[in-house]
Amino acid sequence: MKRAIILASGLTALAVLMGNSVSAAPTPASCFRLQSGDESVIEQYYEHESNDSTNPACPTDVEIPSEIVPGVPIEEIAPGSFAGRSLTSVVIPSTIKTIGGSSFSVNRLTSLTIPSSVETIGLYAFAENRLEVITVEGNPTFDGGDVGFAIPGQGGVTGNNPNNPGSFFVDTTNITIPTVYAPNITPALTSRIFREIDLMGSDMNADGDTVDIVSGYVANPVRLTLRYLDERGNELRHDEVRYGDNRADLAIRATDLDVAYPGLTSAMFADMYYKLGDIVTQSPLYIAGYITPVAQHRTLVVGEGTVVFTYVARTGGTTGGEVQVPLAPDAGTGGLQEGVWMAGVVSVVLVGVAVQVRRWYIASF
Repeated sequence: MKRAIILASGLTALAVLMGNSVSAAPTPASCFRLQSGDESVIEQYYEHESNDSTNPACPTDVEIPSEIVPGVPIEEIAPGSFAGRSLTSVVIPSTIKTIGGSSFSVNRLTSLTIPSSVETIGLYAFAENRLEVITVEGNPTFDGGDVGFAIPGQGGVTGNNPNNPGSFFVDTTNITIPTVYAPNITPALTSRIFREIDLMGSDMNADGDTVDIVSGYVANPVRLTLRYLDERGNELRHDEVRYGDNRADLAIRATDLDVAYPGLTSAMFADMYYKLGDIVTQSPLYIAGYITPVAQHRTLVVGEGTVVFTYVARTGGTTGGEVQVPLAPDAGTGGLQEGVWMAGVVSVVLVGVAVQVRRWYIASF
């Protein structure tokens, strides 16, 4: 499953997307009920406008207005206010400071961005959704010690207490582990996996043990794009995308981890992915007819980076019987490159010997 990456880079609203759908128009004000005595708090999202079943249904792609009463910004979403409304996308304005507990639980949200204006998130605020990508721009406080992203079959994304997954789970079938972009949360998030015993202490999939991996998350991954160009900028081979030394994508199911990586620990899982602050070395591929450039070292930053390898065409010119520019070593293909280099040297030597033999033969007669 391909998943979009939403980066924490100056977004001003929380956007939850499913496929390419977004709110086409502002949600009618009649779909919201404000708290009595405090018009800055949304207390309920109705199923139908004005809470009247004879009126049009309120949309499941929701754009929350920055104000409903003129001059009064919306600053708080009350607990449970949007729960169980089958929402597929939500846009929350940057006026919001508080998101109450279970406020968006039991919906169909697939990706989520929490703007930096949000200061507090209640427990299980986004429980029971289908989240695949989560972005937290700021460093909010999480009531109860965790960010409250309880997802069917997926681990709660821990915030200020990294030892407390603190979430409830319903289904462990075909669940993709979510990706979390939260560069400003302290202490920093680290990619984790959760086993049955870590979460509920029970045999969640009824297979006779409590050690199966049933959830986790990838924290602050960085995508690298490797480009292979000649001196004129022409592409010598297709770009290569890497999320880790052996990973070309982020999508992975919790139920596949035990099979693919026996004995996997959270630390091992975290090492599978490139993450914010890592210093990585990228070695170029061998391309026939070109001198292989040297490896490049990078410190990874938010989002994605591009590594460009520029290849110089091999001309065949020699000096003193050796190739002028030696090839750079390359993991996995070093033997091949060394063989090609040695073949060039041997060829030059053999040609030189042949010339000397010919001169001796001519001089002899």
